[in-house]
Amino acid sequence: MDFAEGENRYGPLVNNDGMTYDNAAHAAWEAGFFPDHAERPDVAEFLDTLNQTHTGNNRAFRFSDLPELDAFHAARRQRGDVLNAKENGAPLVNDHGQPVGMADLEANAPPVHAYEEWGENTPNLAGNIRLDKLDSPQAIKRALVQTDRVTGGFDAARRGRITHAETKNLADDLGMTTRDLLARRKGEAFNAEQALAARQFLAKSGTEMVNLARRMARVDNPGDDLEAAFKSAWIRHAAIQEQVSGMTAEAGRLLQSFRMVADSRDARTASALGDVLGGSGRMKDVAEKLVELEKVGVGPGGINQFALRSLLPRWRDKAVELYINSLLSGPQTHAVNILSNTLTALAQVPEHAVAAGVGAIRRAIPNQRKTDAVLFSELGARATGLLQGTREGMREAARSFVTGHSSDPITKVETEQMHAIGGKLGSVIRTPTRLLSAEDELFKGIARRMELSGLAVRKARSEGLKGDAAKARAAELASNPSDGMLQRAMDYGRYVTFQRPLPTDSFAAGVSRGTQRHPIAKLLLPFIRTPVNLLSFAAERSPIAPMMRQWRKEVAAGGASRDLALARMMVGTGFGAAMYEMALAGKITGGGPADDNARRLMLADGWQPYSLKVGDRYYSYTRLDPFSTTIGTVADIADMGEHMTDKQREHSAMLVAAAVVNNLSSKTWLSGLSAGLEAVNDPDRYLQSFLSRTAGGIAVPNVVAQMARVNDPILREARGPIDRIRSRIPGLSSSLPPALDVFGKPITAEGGLGPDIISPIWTSTARRDPVVNDMIANGVTLGQPSRGDMSAIDYNRYRAAAGPAVRNAMLEATTTPAWAQGDADTRQEIAHRVIAKARRGVKGGKTRGRRGPNIPPPPPGFVVQP
Repeated sequence: MDFAEGENRYGPLVNNDGMTYDNAAHAAWEAGFFPDHAERPDVAEFLDTLNQTHTGNNRAFRFSDLPELDAFHAARRQRGDVLNAKENGAPLVNDHGQPVGMADLEANAPPVHAYEEWGENTPNLAGNIRLDKLDSPQAIKRALVQTDRVTGGFDAARRGRITHAETKNLADDLGMTTRDLLARRKGEAFNAEQALAARQFLAKSGTEMVNLARRMARVDNPGDDLEAAFKSAWIRHAAIQEQVSGMTAEAGRLLQSFRMVADSRDARTASALGDVLGGSGRMKDVAEKLVELEKVGVGPGGINQFALRSLLPRWRDKAVELYINSLLSGPQTHAVNILSNTLTALAQVPEHAVAAGVGAIRRAIPNQRKTDAVLFSELGARATGLLQGTREGMREAARSFVTGHSSDPITKVETEQMHAIGGKLGSVIRTPTRLLSAEDELFKGIARRMELSGLAVRKARSEGLKGDAAKARAAELASNPSDGMLQRAMDYGRYVTFQRPLPTDSFAAGVSRGTQRHPIAKLLLPFIRTPVNLLSFAAERSPIAPMMRQWRKEVAAGGASRDLALARMMVGTGFGAAMYEMALAGKITGGGPADDNARRLMLADGWQPYSLKVGDRYYSYTRLDPFSTTIGTVADIADMGEHMTDKQREHSAMLVAAAVVNNLSSKTWLSGLSAGLEAVNDPDRYLQSFLSRTAGGIAVPNVVAQMARVNDPILREARGPIDRIRSRIPGLSSSLPPALDVFGKPITAEGGLGPDIISPIWTSTARRDPVVNDMIANGVTLGQPSRGDMSAIDYNRYRAAAGPAVRNAMLEATTTPAWAQGDADTRQEIAHRVIAKARRGVKGGKTRGRRGPNIPPPPPGFVVQP
């Protein structure tokens, strides 16, 4: 398995005649490379181990090879010492030996009693162990093996009694019985020195964890650095327990989380790893409990068990993981993510082009000539980086999907526990989040390579190089970037995929911590970080950019950062102005009028909100974030301006604020919060709808609901939670009555642009109904008819009959001389009389028991009970 840089000897690692992944995993297990697995590893574990070995990070060895490996490292160190001594002209060793006497022999004799009775003479086997280096099961196992050499030489017969005593003490420290410990070790019993070392590892690690817990408990706001340190100590201590007790697979899972924290390049990133341990609230609760246990005299076994149990997934972690994956299971969700990331990546090139222009103008000023700036020569490098990054990103995406681990620990998934549901079932359930992370890995790879390519060109130019020398230097920097370039590239990848960590002192971060501590809030706000980043992205590209703290920070930084900040605001504002002109021309729609009756009338004529109109077809843009936020806001401003009086238009700030709120309420990622607020403010009207919506979202995954919409494009009436669930299940939705428009016709979705199952761009066709056009032009609205004491079935039949009757009556009324000669007020009076008369005529027929003479058969899909 140790194949790194061995292609010339062994041939290519992947070839057409090689073994399958499954066979290779089995062969590696049989060869002894997975000694901690009672059963053969799955393909994901095999590939992850193979990748780590190939890259030289946590290479896998057979357990029997560890002594040979240690001997190799010792020989290499010894050779280094010899060479250094030779170069420095110093003797290799200094002989300070003295003749051995009886006192020496007695002092070095093995103890008579067991180790637990040694007291101060006990060898401190863990004293020189760097706990922060124990980042893999192999590292812990190697540290235990090395203890044999530290304390070797004891009599084997005497060691038998000591092994039993130390094993029992070790089991006590782990909170286990001796029998359970030996059973979990699967026959791999400790010798005395290993048992003693394991206890000391636990003691040292536990001491560090409790000390950090005390510091956490003393302050209200621990801060990023302290949270990251406690998080690392907590995970590592639990992992050592699992490894020592024989649960190497669990130790590996925990240490993967430890490496994610340890490898984070800044404390802000480490503290944002909510998907490893949860937010500050949970960590502080655990820290306070650890301090409390110590104060009341709980021993190491109790503290160790609590630390381990606190890391294990709770039932609510599993429920949240199931719910989040249910929300993300719809194919349209992944199509939206891919499309949004693609548009964002492509938009970076023109923004950098404008930034280069801003920088060129600024550098024309004498005192600005030597400052950092975006260069026009970067644009080609960034375009090339986009293509190169696509290949790199695809490799990372494939690895992320297969192994379930991303190269970047910050993802769109904001849950306290990753992999809360174990086994194959958990792997299947997490397919949506694995897909989402893989998609983001692709676009992060693209963004990082674009940024590295641009920074390399800029750095080469700043060094005064030109021509071929500059190209060679840029290529070298792109291949071997500095730590600073890598950090900027990593941050840029998060920026364009909307995954930047939230500032810990921000309101949004506080809300995120609240949803982590109270998972019921996930029903209203399942995601915080991504929506906040989407809004920030849009705001930085608008006239309100100076209100953004991050934008002001970049402007204050000067140089290329300022040029990019100004370019984003200029490009975004220009884009918004163009969209506003299109909205005024009727080419782009917003949310429509605030009057629900007027809006329903427009919907009955085929109008569609938040859409681009091409001819008679509407194409929805509402899912194309972050650009839909800009487009929708300016379209709402145009809509509201059309329906406002001159006095209302004077308050332009209120108009903009209302447009922003109206646009945000249409976002899918805020729909839960919007519905919840409506239910609280007006429970009589909205509570039933909110409960039904919530029940449907919990009970039926989105992938099933989207399949139901494809199979049954008719919108259905859901009068309660059970009906809502049925409406989201293929085959059951058609048994519900159809939802009707204002003219009594079933509302039917026309489908999307492309395959309906994945298309996030919904379409609709304008019907150009002359009755609707006349009613809208004269300010005539059409509300729902009064229900009175009718049952739900009778009321639905009544609406189905009254709608066509009203339309026919209005069609006749709009052709009369009175309508042609009247003004808007007169026409409204005529319309109200005609509508009321038509409804009374239908209501005069029998609406209960049997169909009256004026009531037509029920609409398709609706069954009237006899």
